[in-house]
Amino acid sequence: MKMKSIFNKKTLIAIATIGTLSFQSCLDDGDNYAVRFPNALVTVKTDADQTVFLQLDDKTTLLPTNMTKSPYGEKEVRALINYKEVDEPGDIYTQAV
Repeated sequence: MKMKSIFNKKTLIAIATIGTLSFQSCLDDGDNYAVRFPNALVTVKTDADQTVFLQLDDKTTLLPTNMTKSPYGEKEVRALINYKEVDEPGDIYTQAV
């Protein structure tokens, strides 16, 4: 006579599923912006002096403070971005972001 196993295949799958779904991340870095959604569609451009800027609309230009050169070279590309205004001067541009 076969000895019946205490845990059959379905029971083991159920235990494994419940076990993996019950684990939670312990990371609590206090960053409320863990998931950032784009809030603008811009055109990435370079100026005559190779300064990278973002064209938001016909009148609004954004100067990114965290970029020194365009990652796309001389090409103009469209990009979805999440930006926030900063307290730095924007020089000839509408806003520094």
